[in-house]
Amino acid sequence: MKKQKKRRQKKRKKKKIKNKKKQTEKKFINNFDLKPWERPRMKMYQMPELIPPETSKEERLQIIKSIGEKAQKDFEEKYPLIEEWFKKYDALYLLSFCSRYFTAVPEGIDLEVTGKIIFHHHYLEIMQAFALRQERSFSTKPLLDDAEKIKNEMQSIGNAMKFRYLNIPENLKIEEVFTHKLRTEMMLHTAAIRNWAYPHQISKVVNEIAFLLKNDFEELYKINPVKLFKTLFIISEERNELLNNHIDSIRRVINLTNYKEIMHTYHKEFKFNGKITDERVEESWTHVGKNLEKLKIMLISHSDLLLEKVYSFSIKHFENLYGEKANKKDIEAILDKLSYNFKDLTKNNPEYFILDNPVHLRPFIKIEKGTYYSSIYGIIHHLHSSNKCNTHYLFEYS
Repeated sequence: MKKQKKRRQKKRKKKKIKNKKKQTEKKFINNFDLKPWERPRMKMYQMPELIPPETSKEERLQIIKSIGEKAQKDFEEKYPLIEEWFKKYDALYLLSFCSRYFTAVPEGIDLEVTGKIIFHHHYLEIMQAFALRQERSFSTKPLLDDAEKIKNEMQSIGNAMKFRYLNIPENLKIEEVFTHKLRTEMMLHTAAIRNWAYPHQISKVVNEIAFLLKNDFEELYKINPVKLFKTLFIISEERNELLNNHIDSIRRVINLTNYKEIMHTYHKEFKFNGKITDERVEESWTHVGKNLEKLKIMLISHSDLLLEKVYSFSIKHFENLYGEKANKKDIEAILDKLSYNFKDLTKNNPEYFILDNPVHLRPFIKIEKGTYYSSIYGIIHHLHSSNKCNTHYLFEYS
């Protein structure tokens, strides 16, 4: 009888946890205006006259120019400050945090449809380029309140980056304004727009290009280009699963109500070596003033320092995914061509990161021998078509 009672209690507990998880997921999705299953609907709005109709062309241009001048000034002041963040915080932690909290959204949610993208993907690309201008700091300091600050700062820089193009040159004639507008719009699109097709379409195109180059490419690099890109795409998709596992682990921790269970579960979920002692549990509990909410916040902040693992992979794992026999040195040579080391971009002009970002060509960071990292897996499907980057150029193929 006692065994049956325990089974029933265990079953009820599991059901309760499952229902709580469903409620959490539902609450999270409800934060977005448009649910994954809802059809986007365009709304029509009537815009009032922003500038009085009697205003001359010259006066209109002056108004536009004044907006551009202010934006240019803001940009020149704020843009170099991005580098300071990587002196204060560890580069991989900062990039992983921004990728996790500012760009990752549930499957089926498209923030672009709702017009609520605050942190664009190209902000992350620019940040990764800035990170490569100096040595890695290895700081273990968490962002905490600075998280909102960096998000707002990058948004402000993004707006200034966009509106500075309204700073129309003095010597430009009125009849040349349209040409100037077209040119600056193309520059804006180059800076921000990435996904010119769906991932499955891009995969098909890349596969066809790689197949055409297969024989010559293999002769030069001892690597099958079809398998190479297929493996890169798998590596990219795996980040979603790893991030979901990370989030699920944290949920299992914060859903608990006993501080001892919380500490032991956290230690188990993130696979720390050995068992956590009762003395260490009590020490942590005292450190947060025996406050359950503070304990959970502390552990969430600590888990963010482990996000680097979500966005990293090893050569050994790459070899396993690649499948057929491949020389480890050949794989490492290819991955090195797709990677930078810290300080590699010290001499690069940061202004060029906007329209000709070197991380488009080499999106990975080699963090140690045999291990690679990237915060910008979103561009992996577009590697072959990045600015100045095609399959030939990428591997110095001729």
